[in-house]
Formats: sequence, structure tokens, C-alpha cells
Amino acid sequence: MTATDVMRFDARSAASTRMASTASLRFKGFDGVAEPFLRAQCEKLAAEVEQPLPSAAEAR
Repeated sequence: MTATDVMRFDARSAASTRMASTASLRFKGFDGVAEPFLRAQCEKLAAEVEQPLPSAAEAR
């Protein structure tokens, strides 16, 4: 499996920044056979990680 993550931060004003995140997964070999299960698990993990990001950013 190959994973690529891209995060963009765009200043909106002196007090705010917009953050955008994109993840891309490519499954190869045996992983390709297990792709439906692996993709579901990766999407679940991504959703769990995404939820606390806004509050973590505001804490800084």
C-alpha cells in the first residue's frame, strides 16, 4: 500500500487559517485483494483523526 497525504494551510485573515487535508491510498499485491476491508479501516481511522483537528488547531 502506498499512502500520500497533502495538507494545505491558507491564511484567511490575521486571525484565521483554512486547513484542507487530502489522503490518497493505492493498494498493491496482496493488499489489492484485501482492499475492501483495508479501505474501510483506513476511512474509519481518517474520520477519527479528522474530528479533533479543528479544536487542536484552535488550542495553539
